[in-house]
Amino acid sequence: MSLKKHFQYYVRPAWFVLGWILFLLIWLFYLPTPVFPIISLSIWELAFLASPFLFYWYWKERPPQLTLSSQRLDDSEVGLPVNHINETDHLDGRLLRRMIPIDLTGSIGILGATRSGKTNATKLLVDQIREKTDEQTPVIIYDHKTDFQDHLAEDEHIVLSGQEADVQWNIFEEVESDQDCEELARELFPTTSDGTDFFNDASRQLFAAVLQVMRREAPSGTTPTNEDLVTWIESTTVEELAETLSKHPDLQGITDYIDPDASEQAQGVMASFRKELRNMFQGDLCESGSWSIRQYMDDPQGQVLIIDYPQRLGESTKPLIRFTIDWAIRFALDDGDQSAYFVLDEFARLPPLRRIGDLVNVGAGQDTRALITLQSVAQLYDQYGQDGGNALLSGLLSTIILRLNDSSSIAFARSRVGTYWEEQDTPEYNADGEISGTSIEYVEKHAMAKGEFGDFAPGWGIIVRNDGWVDAQIDLYDDVAEYITDTGPTTAGEEVDSIGERCPYCGEIVTGTECTNSDCTSREMVVK
Repeated sequence: MSLKKHFQYYVRPAWFVLGWILFLLIWLFYLPTPVFPIISLSIWELAFLASPFLFYWYWKERPPQLTLSSQRLDDSEVGLPVNHINETDHLDGRLLRRMIPIDLTGSIGILGATRSGKTNATKLLVDQIREKTDEQTPVIIYDHKTDFQDHLAEDEHIVLSGQEADVQWNIFEEVESDQDCEELARELFPTTSDGTDFFNDASRQLFAAVLQVMRREAPSGTTPTNEDLVTWIESTTVEELAETLSKHPDLQGITDYIDPDASEQAQGVMASFRKELRNMFQGDLCESGSWSIRQYMDDPQGQVLIIDYPQRLGESTKPLIRFTIDWAIRFALDDGDQSAYFVLDEFARLPPLRRIGDLVNVGAGQDTRALITLQSVAQLYDQYGQDGGNALLSGLLSTIILRLNDSSSIAFARSRVGTYWEEQDTPEYNADGEISGTSIEYVEKHAMAKGEFGDFAPGWGIIVRNDGWVDAQIDLYDDVAEYITDTGPTTAGEEVDSIGERCPYCGEIVTGTECTNSDCTSREMVVK
């Protein structure tokens, strides 16, 4: 950073004015004031007259404090802007003015109950991540509530969805070999936990076989589509499907599931298979198209891929959503030369991802990271089990902990914040029961009480890094976005200290030394 930027960062406008005035007074009373041979004014008088112009130049040229802080971030960091910091004693690493650096070399987790400020914090980080990526870096966002579709400009993203999609996905464009067909089938029809679901196993093998047959029998130079797949399955009888598969020696074994001689079993398998496909391929997902995840991961063209959860279609599309995310993770981890970012909003609402462990725990080594938001740790345990959930949580390099309501989340938060040792004097007693002295004991205590996590105002929380933690209130996105990214104009000279400072008790704007919320029970305790 240039000398000018260093000066602007460390010297605030008020300090600059006071320092200049003090310098002039010292010069006036303690230093000689020679005059110019031609001009009748002394050097001191010239300096005094130049002061307003100097002050104006400094205010005009100096960017806001948050902008200066964001410029001091390393290439491997993003900054979380904060307007109030309570606790820094437990953090060994550096802090910037009004900004907490967060390491991007690993995955990040944001944990908080409803309306605790998760989406706000996520937007602050996503904008900075996008600024640090080039046009060849895939950024994949799972958008459970359309927050990010509304947040990003139309030309900055493409939406993959079962309704109102920007692209028409074609499952056959994902396939380059028979092995890919089998992998797709495993993704869409995962093995049950006990492995005894006959109809699920039959559907998985039938699906892989149908993909292979349709690819092989497609006219030269053409690629089948989702519409072709759905139409063919819906219009083909059990007998016709069995006959088609029997023409391919490597697929003849699959016909045992739909043996026309075992009519009842064959009809049951076919009915189950059609039902599963009908649930998966709905709306835009059963149309003719040519777009693929493979194509996007190879050349994202500077756009963000948003995987939308179509509320109208609901749970039936979750297998395909799981597939698209897992498939993208596969390509990201396979290509060690390419960076990739995954933003998984409301992560616990996703069906269990097969490759999420690799993404969180191995992805950093492959230049691939995740930003995960959770409402509660209990939801994560429901999906992945306690051991699996803890393994994922332990892979997060940084964690932003907002207001929490459930015991599992609070227990995790306290473990992340950690403990400290407190010295206590313990009385010692003699044989007569009298105090004969004291001994010093060190007692391990939690840095945060259980009840504190439930009292956080919106946006207030604990930012945990690998070098400690800090207790602070995160700025609102709309208040500070233009100062930390290039998404909007920067107002030169405006002090960020005056922008949207929030009450640590209720989250409302502070004016002077008092909260503007008349219902805030602690409004008179608020001090800037």
